[in-house]
Amino acid sequence: MSWYESVMNTLQLLSNRELLDATRALAREACEVEADLLVHLAEIDERKLYLDAAFPSLFAFCVGELAFSEDAAYSRILVARAARRLPVVIDALRSRRVHLTGLRLLVPHLTAENCEEVLARAAGKSKRDVEELVARLAPQPPVAALVRKVLAARMTPVSAPVLPGGFLEGPVHGERLVPEQVAHGAGSVAPSRAGR
Repeated sequence: MSWYESVMNTLQLLSNRELLDATRALAREACEVEADLLVHLAEIDERKLYLDAAFPSLFAFCVGELAFSEDAAYSRILVARAARRLPVVIDALRSRRVHLTGLRLLVPHLTAENCEEVLARAAGKSKRDVEELVARLAPQPPVAALVRKVLAARMTPVSAPVLPGGFLEGPVHGERLVPEQVAHGAGSVAPSRAGR
């Protein structure tokens, strides 16, 4: 029996209330473990211990040694480094006020002066809500409406091979055009189907 099947057999014995309580406890523990992990990463970064493990950067260490995805490594490193200067960031994660993705979006805009207030505004918000908060914190200049004239491509006439009888070979395989059709465009006069 696999680990998954074993756990599922145990979970099936739980009442709805017990299952929900156990899930909430796991979610709390997951945030606490994530916060502890970030503190550890910050200290590994400070000591440059990834060099002892033959990795050129903390990012490479996280991906190669800890098997994080590139995105997870980036997010965790960004938040861990911010937490060294603003420890309240870890408190927000540990207490589940702000999720890791929200913190990743916010930390480039946090200062010692605005940190408490911004984290309070981000508490309990979805990623989309945090993105809107970031947009208010660091508004971008409006994109200028710009319309450019696109020059039409110049059509260079291509001479068609002349077939016996004075016919020119057209764009469709085996189609024969008389010279007047080529001069006026192949579609302007029905092509001659001589020899068919």
